[in-house]
Amino acid sequence: MSQQAEELANVSFGAWVRHRRRVLDLTQAKLATQIGISRSFLRKIEADERRPSAQVAKLLADALSIPQDNKTVFLQVARGTQQVAKLNSRPSPLPQQTKQNREHPALPIPATPFIGRSQLLTQLAALLAQPELRLLTLIGPGGIGKTRISLEVAKRQQAHFADGVFFVNLVDIREPSLVMSAIAQQLNVRESGNQSVLADISESLGQRQLLLVLDNFEQVMAAATSVAQLLTAVPQLKIIVTSRELLRVSGEHLFWVPPLTLPNPEHSEQQVFESEAVRLFVAEARRIEPTFVVDEENGHAIIEICRRLDGLPLAIELAAARVRHLSPQLLLARLETRLPLLTGGVCDAPARQQTLTATLEWSFNLLDEAEKRLFIRLGMFRGGFTLTAVEQLCQPDLAEPVLEKLASLVDKSLVRQQTNQNMPRYYLYETIHEFALNLLTASGFLQKMQSRHANYYLTLAETAAPKLHRSEQITWLAALQNDHANFQQALTWFLQHQEAALALRFVAALGWYWTMRGHSLEGFRWLQQALALETEATPKIRARAIVNAAGRLTANFNRTELGHSLAQEALSLAREAEDHASEAWAIGWIALYAVQMQEPTNKIFDLFHQANQIFVEINHQFGMAWSYTALGIICAQEDKFEESKQYHKQSLATYEAEGNLWGIAQASQNLGLTLLKLGQHEETLPLFTRAYTLYEEINHIKGKGDVLCGLALVAAQYGRFTTALTILSTAQARLTQHNSWFGYPEELYYEDLLAKLRTQLDPEQFNAAWEAGLPLTFSEAFHLISQKQQIDDAKI
Repeated sequence: MSQQAEELANVSFGAWVRHRRRVLDLTQAKLATQIGISRSFLRKIEADERRPSAQVAKLLADALSIPQDNKTVFLQVARGTQQVAKLNSRPSPLPQQTKQNREHPALPIPATPFIGRSQLLTQLAALLAQPELRLLTLIGPGGIGKTRISLEVAKRQQAHFADGVFFVNLVDIREPSLVMSAIAQQLNVRESGNQSVLADISESLGQRQLLLVLDNFEQVMAAATSVAQLLTAVPQLKIIVTSRELLRVSGEHLFWVPPLTLPNPEHSEQQVFESEAVRLFVAEARRIEPTFVVDEENGHAIIEICRRLDGLPLAIELAAARVRHLSPQLLLARLETRLPLLTGGVCDAPARQQTLTATLEWSFNLLDEAEKRLFIRLGMFRGGFTLTAVEQLCQPDLAEPVLEKLASLVDKSLVRQQTNQNMPRYYLYETIHEFALNLLTASGFLQKMQSRHANYYLTLAETAAPKLHRSEQITWLAALQNDHANFQQALTWFLQHQEAALALRFVAALGWYWTMRGHSLEGFRWLQQALALETEATPKIRARAIVNAAGRLTANFNRTELGHSLAQEALSLAREAEDHASEAWAIGWIALYAVQMQEPTNKIFDLFHQANQIFVEINHQFGMAWSYTALGIICAQEDKFEESKQYHKQSLATYEAEGNLWGIAQASQNLGLTLLKLGQHEETLPLFTRAYTLYEEINHIKGKGDVLCGLALVAAQYGRFTTALTILSTAQARLTQHNSWFGYPEELYYEDLLAKLRTQLDPEQFNAAWEAGLPLTFSEAFHLISQKQQIDDAKI
């Protein structure tokens, strides 16, 4: 006899009946109704407080499907004239209980195929396989695909749950107290009316092994406690919940549903069109317009549409539905405002999913008043924001702590949170941001919030500016890069409102950030707009804007005449304002433009030396190091390489003392070029390697291109002409890709080296080496020659 049989043999008749009833998925109420007795009488039988009459025992035998050859024994046991051990311990399940014949609603079958998400489905399957995981909440904003994913997961899990997989759509349920009734209906559990529906479900399920999917839970959050109680009562039950908000119950495992994968511009064309977002767009477009084809003309538009829609499935489906009337190119042009275009979903979808606005309104209406006030104000940000920014800008309008309400918006999937280097940052998907901005505009608070926003980010930029030349450089460069879009919006506001002084202060604060992060062209355009404002700014403010931004930015784009004119203006303004730092910088920029105008070297040297002396007098460490570098470059141009070497060493030491990584890279690179001219080849590679590594760390595009030029010189020095040309080709291609070009003196070396390589390689070799470098990344080209052993192997 099995252990289970022994256990049942030792129980009472009432316990045996209760066990048999549960095997048959019968509630007390349902069994009592079948045999025509009260539920309380049946409860007493199962509690061994009453014995059934002979007639009731016969009815009970029929209702419990006792086999004919066992009925006599059952009647004897029921009347107490025979031991329970004489009954079969656990009769085999009835035919209607087999998986094939069990009555339960089939999973809904979507009308369109499931696209992509293979990695996500694998992750979810692994989670569900964990014995300790009982409650899995798929969380994300409306339109991200939670329902579709849950259906696909449920379909794939059917073989793993012996008693079935059930799907409960709560979309039409508004009253949390009705959730258990909806579950009971899908499970075919009859409500007794004598106890809670949860108890009825628990009794019916018993030890059954099921997977239950509860879809659209966000509007019935008060029922979360009942879900947790159901899991406790039914030990082999697992539940998947889809929601825009977490349930906040014990044992809940959260899975934040990501958007569809977006095309990576660095991938091959085939890989780009295999991205999930693009595949969905094309599939939906072909469903609407079977003759739709992807070609060179519309391919790039499709990619950009998917990017602008953040990979949100509902948004992509609604956009693709327009291809019958709009080509992808025209569709893209109209996506400047997304929400009016993203309408016209299929008519059998819930009303809130037929337009993206309706989906977002659904989520918004579930917020409390404080959450609504905060969400509306988040429309002022662009490209993400920090907790500090939200607190500074939104707390004055909220009685409750911002952190509490922001965390709630994250939990409700309207705001995304990402953590980088232990610093959380918050984002809105672009479609959600547009919705929030529309609400902010309608509220009448837009101007007030944009003014706050602009002034806050001006203060942030001015706080960061001096730190960009010190040991905090990486941290602040990253912080400024994160808020790049916010700076753009703030600058636009100042320009539109003719705030010349504030716009010029902003440009002055961001000048070196733009240079270090490869945004020189954009910075130059902001500078031009700020300088063109008709309203006046003080001499000191205008001078600082010119020397902090105009000098470097105009130099980067060979705007020699304009740059020289502005530098002369800045010098006059700085002297008028007695601003010695701006005076020194103005002189330095005048010297730089003198180089471009090919003025006498001794004049250029004197100007740089004059600037250096002022920097030394006012102890301006960054200015000192910068001018030492300039003096070193001029000496090298005059073949005074030993003097050049000393200036570059002074520059390097000053930058190192300040912890200025960008400066250390610049000084290392220029020292390497000078040592190369001195024939000290063994020392050049470590310097170039150090420079490249630092440029990589701070993501300085132009610097990486300049270092590759230096490495190409090293390769050519050792006779590796093909490698030199390949590296040079990569540097030129990547700089052009980022709207940048070589600095000074690398530009001169580039032209000279290119001419030399044409004489060393025949046309076929030259073209092959050049073509080989065009697709390489900076890093790939760097590693062609960065290893010392490779240089050693090449020595002749």
